[in-house]
Amino acid sequence: MAVGEVEEAVISHPDVVAAIAFSAEHDVLQEVVGIAIVSSPNRPRLDLQSLHEFLGDSGLLTAPKWPQCLVFMNELPKSNTNKLKAD
Repeated sequence: MAVGEVEEAVISHPDVVAAIAFSAEHDVLQEVVGIAIVSSPNRPRLDLQSLHEFLGDSGLLTAPKWPQCLVFMNELPKSNTNKLKAD
């Protein structure tokens, strides 16, 4: 799975300003896709079910690539050179 593909699909949602995908541990599947998002200002927070509906309706991602863990952030961490920090 291409992480950028997941991020691009999630960012295309009108209530998402920025997103970064990550790997999350799972008891049965061992690993699932997680996503940290920055919500659009003055909009309600997106829930996982609504995100799945959007991704399914838009056809941007197949169901196995849908995030199973959703984290909200005020902003994504960036380095001094304005690049996303992955650590």
